[in-house]
Amino acid sequence: MKLNPRYWIHILNKRLPILMPETRQRRYWDFFVLTLVVWTALVVPFEVGFGSINFPGGYQIERLIDACFWVDVCLNFRTAYIDHSANMVRDGAKIAGHYIR
Repeated sequence: MKLNPRYWIHILNKRLPILMPETRQRRYWDFFVLTLVVWTALVVPFEVGFGSINFPGGYQIERLIDACFWVDVCLNFRTAYIDHSANMVRDGAKIAGHYIR
């Protein structure tokens, strides 16, 4: 197994597609993540102030939301972006560098 990150980006570019940011599915996903962010922004201060919310499946829902945020991070590493010159960047290494910044 090679430890060079460029090797793994090369493998990912061959195996996983680069997603376009303007697609309908991507917009639906972004709206879904926005909904989860609003839910988190409302629930977390309540939990900090008054203690844990005890409702059936509450722990599982929180873990599911966490998993959705991790999926969103992974999708962002595979989503093209538009640079300052209005060019669509589809190179996996450049996308990863842009996202990490």
